[in-house]
Amino acid sequence: MEPTPGTLRADDAFGPFLLHGEDLLTRLQELAGRVQRVVPACMGMSVSLTDPVVTFTLASTDTDVALLDGVQYVAGGPCVHAAEVDETVHLDVTDDALDEARWHHFARAAASRGVASTLSLPMLDQTRVVGVFNLYASTPHAFVTRAAEVSSILGTWLEGAVLNADLAWSTREAAARGEAALGVATRLAVAATLLAGDLDITVEAGSERLLDAALRAGVSLEAMVGCVIDLLT
Repeated sequence: MEPTPGTLRADDAFGPFLLHGEDLLTRLQELAGRVQRVVPACMGMSVSLTDPVVTFTLASTDTDVALLDGVQYVAGGPCVHAAEVDETVHLDVTDDALDEARWHHFARAAASRGVASTLSLPMLDQTRVVGVFNLYASTPHAFVTRAAEVSSILGTWLEGAVLNADLAWSTREAAARGEAALGVATRLAVAATLLAGDLDITVEAGSERLLDAALRAGVSLEAMVGCVIDLLT
């Protein structure tokens, strides 16, 4: 698996990111390779950190795994749930999942991108959730019998982790808001309005949620907005 363009841009702009004295992206690629040997159908992996709030994503296909992370931040999903309740969440993107009210938008977005099953693993530093691994596979039930092995591979490598790079989060946020002001404002308003009606929130809250999701997932605001419009129309 290789880092997605958004992850590479973040690393170029705000990195290098070091974790326990080694390069984060190099370590992630090593872990992804070990996971793929156990689950060959695994097509993408991301790690979402809680402090700083940022996501690093690897993918082995053209599937935009980062956008799927973004959809979860907008409308909920197994990654967000795993972080909130500190439990491993396995999801098969089947007709049942597509029909289920919970995570319906995420399931639709995943299915349309060739993802058939997911696994979300919370990572703890003592009793505090410090991150979540999200894994995406192209076949149903890919992680059902392998979740324990995958968890063992990923292990406790996030425990006590402190990224030694200042993400300059205000700079990233300013860039995203600048993008909204320059060219995406109309479509952002459309997406925020659709999201407000779907989630019963204000349009302003919908707009903020879209901006936040794009920042956290490391995707462009334009891509995030387009994905949400496609899901809700």
